[in-house]
Amino acid sequence: MQKFLGLILLCCLLCQRLEAQLWTQQNSGIGSALRSVAFYDKNFGFAVGDTSLVTKDGGIHWSVLRDVDSAHYVYIDSVGELWITLINGNLLRSLDSGQTFMKTTFINKQLYGVQRHKETVWVTSSDFGLYFSIDTGKTFAPGNVNNGNTVPSSADEQAYYSVCFVNGTDGIVVGSESWLIKSLPHTVVKKANVHTTINSGQLWQREDMAQGVETLNTYNVQAVSSSTAYIVGSQSYIGAALFNENRTAKLSYSENSDTSFFGLYFFSPQRGFVVGSYGNILYTVDPSKQWRSVYSPVRSTLRSITFTDSLNGWIVGDRGVILHTGLGGFSVVKPYGSSLGNQLISLSYDSRKKELLITDNCDQLLMPKIMLYSILGKPVGSSNVAEKKTNTQYSFHIDNLPEGVYLGVINSNSHIYTAKLIVL
Repeated sequence: MQKFLGLILLCCLLCQRLEAQLWTQQNSGIGSALRSVAFYDKNFGFAVGDTSLVTKDGGIHWSVLRDVDSAHYVYIDSVGELWITLINGNLLRSLDSGQTFMKTTFINKQLYGVQRHKETVWVTSSDFGLYFSIDTGKTFAPGNVNNGNTVPSSADEQAYYSVCFVNGTDGIVVGSESWLIKSLPHTVVKKANVHTTINSGQLWQREDMAQGVETLNTYNVQAVSSSTAYIVGSQSYIGAALFNENRTAKLSYSENSDTSFFGLYFFSPQRGFVVGSYGNILYTVDPSKQWRSVYSPVRSTLRSITFTDSLNGWIVGDRGVILHTGLGGFSVVKPYGSSLGNQLISLSYDSRKKELLITDNCDQLLMPKIMLYSILGKPVGSSNVAEKKTNTQYSFHIDNLPEGVYLGVINSNSHIYTAKLIVL
């Protein structure tokens, strides 16, 4: 019994070690703020901010990207062109993955977001600027935004921060709050700045926020389907813009604390991350119901997150922080019941056959891959080739596992599962 309880304790410690290793800090070599991150693949990417960086080995080594200082946002469009917005009003565009840049200058503006929608490039700026270009960024014209009778609020910045399109016609732009002058009766009220278009940007109309969150700054937006975009902002705001059949947008609200969220990345409408102040990393598989806090090794403000696949992701933030995961950034453990044997996903090992067996009693796995970790959190074996033995079992060839407690990280169908393995 003591040995069994000891094994349970070791399993718990191993899960905690893996949780602590989901996001690990990379050495950026700088101490200034990083505001945005983007990768071409799991090796080649950029982190931009007061000083901008480039890596060609997944972040093991970062080097300074010359002449790209004081940047707000980095973006790789659908055709592989690289775009960077600068605080000094310059928009940089590269056709050769950042080796050389073409420059467009906006006078007396700070640039924030950029997105390419079909053949149109959209840019957001200070002073609630929204601009579009139909010649791939050579020249820009102001967008037609119906702000109503607005005046600036007392916020430090007055800007649209981010823009995206969810389909061929429907888009959304988000920014800092402002005062809206209303008549009948004549009053001045503070309102969030969220505007949508249903005609490819010919006209942008202000949207009313859900009750209780009418006054906040909205910092970032991402399209998650052809009819939905998710928004993050101050006051712990995580919202959804839903373009319904009537082509209007309604916004919802979740979470409730004093955290501000600045970055988000969603694999699908149901599964994704948000990051923000105090080092907060949240993960969800059901955005309307539950968000789980993920262990973060830092307490600096985190401002941007990206993934290149279901496993490899990066987060950047203040003080030169760069976090990386090669494990999907979260853990879904399946210890259902009171004993180690009562799991929906379980592992066993036959040392004679050198065969690792996954039993999937919940029918969740599809041609899984597996990596095993020791009690110290070190990789001890992996396999990408699974043989399906029955409808509920997959086998892998893993050489020479000594007695001990292990944790298996299983990657299947863009999901990550963990299960304990005890070899006696």
